[in-house]
Formats: sequence, structure tokens, C-alpha cells
Amino acid sequence: MGLHIESSEATCVDSAAFYYTKIDNWLPNPWGLQIADETSTYTVPWRAKEAFRFNSNALSAELICQVFSGGSTKGLKKEARIKSVPRIKVVPKSPQSVDWFNSIAFRIENFFTLFLGTSVALKRVQLFQGDDEGWLVQKTRLREEKVNFQAWVKCQQDRVASALEKWLAVPEDKRPLKRRFLA
Repeated sequence: MGLHIESSEATCVDSAAFYYTKIDNWLPNPWGLQIADETSTYTVPWRAKEAFRFNSNALSAELICQVFSGGSTKGLKKEARIKSVPRIKVVPKSPQSVDWFNSIAFRIENFFTLFLGTSVALKRVQLFQGDDEGWLVQKTRLREEKVNFQAWVKCQQDRVASALEKWLAVPEDKRPLKRRFLA
């Protein structure tokens, strides 16, 4: 059950999906709302809504940002709750290691932390190998912080994709400068 690999350095993972805190507030909702005379109806799609997609030459990979609809019902009155569940999937041209995907996950986390001006944290990592999938289990620190939505950057998703592509293309020897901004 799950995904079994030799080690975190073995280049055997086909793709990975990253789930982050707080970016769901910034990305578009995947559902729709229809308002009639005395009722309102939410339309929740079964498929994800694509926010952006681009090919990164620096990573030799495709990055796809999708937003899924997640929901639940609770209580005796069957109150329904719908929430956005965004994920960023990285699909390299050839299999890579868990360590490779992990480093990209934290680089994307740093990008959104600077971009949104609030601490964004990696919540989960889903790994894919052929038809098998598994979850990376690791301890991450999540800091709760109040979000000022009015201070967030507002722009088109394709511009964000372009900025993220440039962020990920920064060569290894130039990355210590990025760490200074995040310190």
C-alpha cells in the first residue's frame, strides 16, 4: 500500500503535487454561484479548475496549478462547507528523486511567501510513480499568522506563472541572495 522507493536520492518519482497554506485565498474558486429569487445554488465541478500551467526550461519540467473543490457536511442540520484545495503539480521530463522534488517544493513556498507577503507553508506532498501514488510524511512547522488580503498582489495568473518560472530559473550560485530576503 502506498509508494515504496529505495531512498530519497533514487531518481524514480515521475511527478509530485504540492499543497500549501493560504494560497487558496488568492487563487480563483473552482465553483460557481447561481442566485435566483429566493434561493442560491452552488455548482461544484468534479474536475479541477486550472489556474496556470507553464514549462520550466531550468527544471526541465511542467508546472501545473489546479484548484479542486473540497467539501464536507457536519452537524445535525447537515451544514455543507465548500473550500478551495489548490495544488501545484511538477511533472519533469524524466523521473527525479524525492530530494529534488522536496527542494522545489520549498523554493515554491519561498516564492509565494514573498509574493503574498505572508508566511506560506508546505502542508502535504503527494508523489506519483506510474500508477502508484504516495504521500511524503515529514514534520513541518506551520505558523499561524493573520493575513492582510488588501496588501496582496492582484494580477493575472499567467503573470504569476511567468514570475514563478523566473524564480525557479535562478541559478544555484545566486540563491543565497533569495535567502537574505526571507531571513
